[in-house]
Amino acid sequence: MILRVYCRSCSKPNKISSYASDRVELSKEKGEVINVKCKYCSKTYGYGVNDVNAENGILNLILLIGMVVGTVVIAKFLLQYIDKGGVYSMFLLPVGVSIPGIIYFGWLLEEKKRIRMFNKFRK
Repeated sequence: MILRVYCRSCSKPNKISSYASDRVELSKEKGEVINVKCKYCSKTYGYGVNDVNAENGILNLILLIGMVVGTVVIAKFLLQYIDKGGVYSMFLLPVGVSIPGIIYFGWLLEEKKRIRMFNKFRK
């Protein structure tokens, strides 16, 4: 989750570095007014906590790539040993291949929930 404000002058997004999970924590950490200098137009404005929006970050893409690589590695490993294990090893392939996907989608749902909760509640 990335916290961003949009510049009042040029309307470009600016990142706020914080690990706050809601607006109350952000207010405690940064104060009621957050001074942000735009990296595009170099103007500084004070933004309230309600002006901050949570958005998806690059971590989702990294985890998606990790999920695909993990699925390929697990599938290749299981396909090598499927002949040696008999009938029961055929049931391991769908289970083993689906584990990285389950982890990724579980994390993605939790991240969307955190973003929705941050953007929903305003003072």
